Amino acid sequence: MLNIKEILKKINWNDPAWQKIKEEILNLNQRIEDSKEIEALLNGFNGCYIPAGPSGLITRGRDDVLPTGRNFYSLDPYRVPTKSAYEIGKRLAEKLIEKHLNEQGRYPENVAIFWMASDIMWADGEGMAQIMHLIGVRPVWFGNGRIKSFEIVPLEELGRPRIDVTIRVSGIIRDNFPNCIELIDEAIQKIATLDEPPEKNFIKKHTLEIMNKNGEDFRAGTIRIYC
Repeated sequence: MLNIKEILKKINWNDPAWQKIKEEILNLNQRIEDSKEIEALLNGFNGCYIPAGPSGLITRGRDDVLPTGRNFYSLDPYRVPTKSAYEIGKRLAEKLIEKHLNEQGRYPENVAIFWMASDIMWADGEGMAQIMHLIGVRPVWFGNGRIKSFEIVPLEELGRPRIDVTIRVSGIIRDNFPNCIELIDEAIQKIATLDEPPEKNFIKKHTLEIMNKNGEDFRAGTIRIYC
C-alpha cells in the first residue's frame, strides 16, 4: 500500500515543475478554505445578494467553481471545450480512428456524429473537442478560459489525414449554442482551403468532389452541420 507521506518526502520541491504543482495545490486549498456555503445559504434565507459563479466538477478540470457558496449558473457556452475536455476529446477521436484502422485496415474518410446538448451542458464539450481533433484543429483560449478561436494542427504533428465529419446537431444546441456551431463550421471551411494533398485532407477531398460533380459553390461544398 502506498504511503503518501513517504512519497512526499522523496519529492524534490526545489524542482521548478514540482514548485508549480505545489503552488497550484496551495491555491486550490486556499480557495476551498475561502468557500462560504453556510454563510451564502443564510444570506439567501435573509433575501440578501449572493454573488454568481460557475458550476462544475473540480475533478473535470473546473477549478473555476472555487470558492463554492456562490449562486451558480449552468455554464458559459464560450468556455467549451474546456482544456481538460479537449484532452479527453482528443483521446476519443484517436480511439475511434484506431478502432476503424483495426477493423477496416484504413483511415475513415468521414465520420457521422450526432452532437447532443448534453455534451456542452454536462461534459464541457468533450464531443466538440472530438470533432475538432478529427478534423485537425485545436481551441485557442484566452487567459480566463474563454475560447478565442482555433488553430490548425499541422499534418506533421497530427500524424494522419484530416477526417471529414457529418454532424447532426440537436435542437437545443441549434437554439442555445450557436457560437459552438459557428466555430466548428468556420474550422471546416478553413480546413477545406489548406494547401494539402486531398489524400491527407478528406474535408478538402470531399469538398472538391461536391463542387466538381454537382456544380456546387465552395460554401455548399463545405456544409457539414445539419439541424
